[in-house]
Amino acid sequence: MPIGTGKIGVLGGKPIVCGGCETFNAPGTFVVPCGINIISLSGFGGAGNPGGCGNAGNPGTGGKGGNGGTAGGSNPVRNAGSGAPNSPGAAGSCGNTGTAGNAGACSIFGTPSPYTFAGGAGGNGGAGGTGGAAGGNGGDSPGQFSPTPFCGAGSCSGNRGTTCCCASNGLGGFGARGVLFIGGIGGGGAGLCNSGLANAKNRPGSTTPGFAGGTPGGGTGGDGASLNVPANPGFAKCTPRAGGGGGGGGSAGGPTSPSPGIGAGGGGGGGRATVGNCGSAGNPGSNANPTAHNCIPVSPGSSIPVNVATGGQVFVSWNPQ
Repeated sequence: MPIGTGKIGVLGGKPIVCGGCETFNAPGTFVVPCGINIISLSGFGGAGNPGGCGNAGNPGTGGKGGNGGTAGGSNPVRNAGSGAPNSPGAAGSCGNTGTAGNAGACSIFGTPSPYTFAGGAGGNGGAGGTGGAAGGNGGDSPGQFSPTPFCGAGSCSGNRGTTCCCASNGLGGFGARGVLFIGGIGGGGAGLCNSGLANAKNRPGSTTPGFAGGTPGGGTGGDGASLNVPANPGFAKCTPRAGGGGGGGGSAGGPTSPSPGIGAGGGGGGGRATVGNCGSAGNPGSNANPTAHNCIPVSPGSSIPVNVATGGQVFVSWNPQ
């Protein structure tokens, strides 16, 4: 063999290409080195996206106004008014669960590709918020034929009324006590921002209208009965979360009645409901697990597209050939 002549030149063959690798942290193109016919791949996709937030709970509905009392004794003259014609307060329903997050996958050799690197699992969606609390129902006024006046409690308790001086806890107003022969007026329903109006003084229906509902949206209380006029029911609320007005009280026997008495008190106003609670945040996604693909045939000098998701990596390597 002549001096200076390599074995490849004399015996034939190809030069040995050294091994190597290339890392992709973002989308790109892998150009196969000359003389390379086999490559190996490893890598992982991006972390899964967090789940979506849960939806807020639905608001509750406002309380119903209490019924006015019916005057007792042997000669009740006019019947009492009923509470506002709306359903009793009810709690709101829960919000919907948020959607799960998506996983970010990587791939090579175009789309669709036989060689992919799965991303992490998407996080679970957040829980929906709980529904708002129902507004308290106004207290019914008990029937009354006594020198001691009674009225319907406001929605602070939702129970039957005790005395006109009961507190309404800043919600539905309590009904007024009746006076001789005349029923008391109903308490105002709570509005979304302000309480229903009420007063511990005598507010008979023959001289004054029912207590106004709180603003915005509370129902007005009904007028109490007089000797010639029946009591009015409470007025309906104007928005679902507000409270309805209490009914007016019935009247008692007149001056010539053998059993004159005090008119019954008006019913308490309904309370406002609360809004739903916020949904919780979604859970974070998990990290991806590595994946490997070995002994993949390629053509020297060819260009191979590499798709890399955010946070993912793809490693291309080759042995000496």
